[in-house]
Amino acid sequence: SILEVWAELDTGRAVFFNGKMARVVPKDNAVVHESGAGIAIKIVQIDKENEKILFDFIARQLAAGSAREDVA
Repeated sequence: SILEVWAELDTGRAVFFNGKMARVVPKDNAVVHESGAGIAIKIVQIDKENEKILFDFIARQLAAGSAREDVA
């Protein structure tokens, strides 16, 4: 099944994309310390405007040290 995802990145700034559940992130996963247990979503369709907003947000978080890359 395809999920329709609205993700609020900053207050009043959200992105929309279609995705699929990629994996369950259990409590004992190292990423949980930063984000909590949940699910990982693989983006299967996103328009150029939302893609730019998302990539810019990720780049800002990585540059600020408030996030780290986690490649599944």
